[in-house]
Amino acid sequence: SDFSGSGRAGPSGSTNCLEAKMAAAAAGKCPYHMAVQTAQAIPGAITKCYGHSYLGKAVVAAGLVGLGYAARRFLSARAQPQKAFVYVVTLKLQPETRSKFLSEWAVLAEYVKGNEPNTLTYEAAAALDDPDKVIIYERYVTRADLVEVHAKSNAIREFGGKVAGLIVDKKTDEYYETNIGFMFK
Repeated sequence: SDFSGSGRAGPSGSTNCLEAKMAAAAAGKCPYHMAVQTAQAIPGAITKCYGHSYLGKAVVAAGLVGLGYAARRFLSARAQPQKAFVYVVTLKLQPETRSKFLSEWAVLAEYVKGNEPNTLTYEAAAALDDPDKVIIYERYVTRADLVEVHAKSNAIREFGGKVAGLIVDKKTDEYYETNIGFMFK
């Protein structure tokens, strides 16, 4: 759908409603009529155009400001959690089993990504100097997200059963982030 009336998608190539509204306003198009086109693309949306009335301008402006504020709050909260709980697992594996371990890990990591929203980071890293050593770096909103959700999931139990014979030694460490520095750049 083209919400800007220009025959083009939004600025990044998508037709995201907010991007389209911003693109229409920047191009000098009527954002009030364009808002109706956007609403018509959403089933059940109110499609009455308030035209160029003061009420219409106020409704569109308030909506854009509200969306921007909500998006900023959501994104900043997810990108920079306050003092996340960190769990680091260091594993020594049976000789020449790292690729098998990582194959099983990939299945578990995909499950965690899709089913544990308070797991912020879940990454395996292979040691450069030891082909049988792996660390697992996990970040959670709270420690309870590890203990009460992740550790009790059927997926982690199944994974543990599949890789138990591959693990020679396991060491775990727990931390809270200081919020000094950064995780993403």
